[in-house]
Amino acid sequence: MGKINISILLLLLFSLILIKNVSCQSVHTIDMNTLEKPFFSIKGQTLKIRCDTAVLISTYRYMLYEKARMTILTTGFDKYSELIDAYDTQLRCYKQWNDSLQLKYTAINTLFKNTIENTKSSMTSIDNNLSSAKDTLGVANSNLDQVLQHLKVAKREKWYFAAIGCFVGSLFTILLFSK
Repeated sequence: MGKINISILLLLLFSLILIKNVSCQSVHTIDMNTLEKPFFSIKGQTLKIRCDTAVLISTYRYMLYEKARMTILTTGFDKYSELIDAYDTQLRCYKQWNDSLQLKYTAINTLFKNTIENTKSSMTSIDNNLSSAKDTLGVANSNLDQVLQHLKVAKREKWYFAAIGCFVGSLFTILLFSK
């Protein structure tokens, strides 16, 4: 019971601190040796923080804190346990949502990494196949060149034998008819 009262008092104290509006300067410097009270800053302002910690909250978050403070002040302290239970329920809901998103992200990240690895191995296999095909085409091209050379030689030999055959046939015909 004392623990819950302390948390309520801390929540009230934090809410009250946030309500104070100290300044809205365009540049606000916070030194570590001075205790600055919370202040409102607007979009476009520059903050120079010279300490180890600074807490920034949005307008929406501030309104949530203010609403919680007003709820605690108007409902009375006897109903604070319901408020804390609702807060704990909301925290558990957000934790489950965050955990499920984390699991989905991990699954997608794993799938992405596996896809990249599969793509790399496929590209390596394709590169090897292309190199093999290039070598095979080079050998086939060399073989075709050799065949063309043999065909040229065979064509020359064919004409050579045809010319010799005509010459021998002509000589034989002349010898045959000359007698």
